Amino acid sequence: MDVPTAKALVLPSAPPAVARADTALSMAEQFQHLVAGYLTDKPLDTGFVALDAALDGGLYPGVYLLCARPGEGKTSFALQMADHIARQGHELCWISLDMTAREILVKSLSRLTLELDTTENKDQACTSRQVMAQLGQPDQPLVLERAVQAYQAYASRIRFIEQLQPLVLSDLILRLESLAAGGSRPVVVLDSLQYILPQTEGLNDVQQQDQSVRTLMQFSRRHHLPVLALSGVIRDSYASDVIVSLQMEPAEGTLSSPHQIRLEILKNRQGPAGQRQPYVFCAAYNAFAQR
Repeated sequence: MDVPTAKALVLPSAPPAVARADTALSMAEQFQHLVAGYLTDKPLDTGFVALDAALDGGLYPGVYLLCARPGEGKTSFALQMADHIARQGHELCWISLDMTAREILVKSLSRLTLELDTTENKDQACTSRQVMAQLGQPDQPLVLERAVQAYQAYASRIRFIEQLQPLVLSDLILRLESLAAGGSRPVVVLDSLQYILPQTEGLNDVQQQDQSVRTLMQFSRRHHLPVLALSGVIRDSYASDVIVSLQMEPAEGTLSSPHQIRLEILKNRQGPAGQRQPYVFCAAYNAFAQR
């Protein structure tokens, strides 16, 4: 092998002053475009007033992780948020790797019956099981009919992708790219991270989810849209923009009693973290309310 000569190691001379001036002008123009772009970013409110306040108005383009252990309401919380966003006139795509479209629809309708029930004790609201048994029947409750009508008002803005088997990360990104190609810039909800197969063999669960989050962040930045991803593992070290956790607080009562849930912002790249908010989760009706 030839040994490099001293001449080959000499650094190139500095570029002409004109080139440096052009670069400075280019950076100034890029800065103006960047500022103008950020001025047009308007957050999407989530329907949870305290959460919106903590996130400076709601969801911006970026990756948001919603983490909770199984049974602590992360799908119901995300679905309540998604329905609210669609109600406001925004496009949304829900990618389910865990539940069928029917199961997701039933959750929404059950929550809507609770919202529309005007009785003092909410005696007319329907649980998910009751919705499944009565939906479409000639004698279905009036409150369920009203819930169906309410859902139909914004259903056209929600696209549902049902994939009830593990999905390779590269295939997921291809689907997302196809979705974003239409130019609608929908909010993307992914339920959930643990069902995505890694592109690289030999990764453990933590490494696999980190790879998925980083890839989702690249997609979010390319298309300048919000991505909400759900995870059954609570960690504050994901490479995401925001991490929100839900944790059930110990309490006395029956399984049908409302659960006390503590929401905590574990990470907030553009703002303060560590904020905690108390919520009530009515699991029977898939509904959250702030205490």
